[in-house]
Amino acid sequence: MDILTEFEKKLNEKGLHLPQFIKTEVSVSEHPAKSLICTAGDAVHKIQILVKGELIILNSFSDGKEFVFTSENDFTLLGDLEFFSGHMTNASSVLTNTDVVLVGIELRMFTRWINMDRKFYDFVVRQLANKCYKGASVQGNIKYKNAASRVVKTLLDISVPFKRNSEMLVAECSHYEIARMAGMSERTVNRVFQELQKRELISIEYRKVCIAKKDIGTLMQMM
Repeated sequence: MDILTEFEKKLNEKGLHLPQFIKTEVSVSEHPAKSLICTAGDAVHKIQILVKGELIILNSFSDGKEFVFTSENDFTLLGDLEFFSGHMTNASSVLTNTDVVLVGIELRMFTRWINMDRKFYDFVVRQLANKCYKGASVQGNIKYKNAASRVVKTLLDISVPFKRNSEMLVAECSHYEIARMAGMSERTVNRVFQELQKRELISIEYRKVCIAKKDIGTLMQMM
């Protein structure tokens, strides 16, 4: 069964109908586990609907600490909060907990769909309300995601002996690539790198992060 057919089947199971004008306009994207779908502050250009897999929606406090706002695996929508609020930049970062498949619908087509189909409009509002309720209900039990520990673990996982210096390890990749592997924003990775550099636990060259073997123990304590 192809993705569009599966998408339509799931809609039908919920008593909804996929209009022909949507069928010809949707896009399908596949993302591996632990990858970043979008970052808070990114512009929203389309509504994405989860067809397969599980997503984690992250928020962060002003000090940069991230926490899980909610996890979603039931035909959830991305961009719905921004669409209805009129603020067309992502309020949260979203990463994949498993391999996922998303169906994307351009904003003008999504607007046309909800305006002509009251049942679909009600479904979208209900999904948004459920997502907000789940996020609100976990207050007091927020589990912090320590950004430093995630970056350090990623660095140590990909580091190899440095050929030019036997006392060093090196991770040869960009900040962006490390952000993707760690499942967080590049801005957060840059902040963690600045902290690690101040503590002289890493040094940075072009597309290289260098770690002294003597500092591995200290870094591992941060994980």
